[in-house]
Amino acid sequence: MAREAATEPNATGWEHRFRFRSCQRPTTLILYFDTSALIKLVLFEQGSDIAHELWASPSRGASSVLALAEGLAALAAAHRSSRLTEPLYTEAVKSFELAYEQLVAIGVDEALTRSAGALAAEFALRGYDAVHLATALALAEQDVALVSWDQELCRAGATAGLPVLGG
Repeated sequence: MAREAATEPNATGWEHRFRFRSCQRPTTLILYFDTSALIKLVLFEQGSDIAHELWASPSRGASSVLALAEGLAALAAAHRSSRLTEPLYTEAVKSFELAYEQLVAIGVDEALTRSAGALAAEFALRGYDAVHLATALALAEQDVALVSWDQELCRAGATAGLPVLGG
């Protein structure tokens, strides 16, 4: 522990008093980005400004490894439906992959998959959303906040006790 010595006069002369400060470091917040939040980093949509602010914060970003496949599939669907031109699609894919590389990517194992299955049943979630929730909850021994614009996932995350940021 760090201490500061202070000398103060008393009836018998000068005496040393010590004040102690805690040296415990504050915990670092982990922002768990689901795919809906990651997409807002590469496509301008409602909520993109908030996603960018959270991304730029000093907190670490994390997500499931499945976010890569889910995000690339969403971008490809936007391209197929002509919401993204070929040049915009190419740029969006590059930007998404770059964002993904900056995340702490959490792998999926059987225990996490079973947890996701139980969460899907409990909260009526789609498969990937259940995996995102299970992954965020697996990090819960640390300070974790869920960043998402998926309403069902946000509701489930809040009910499960996670702080929810985004939409």
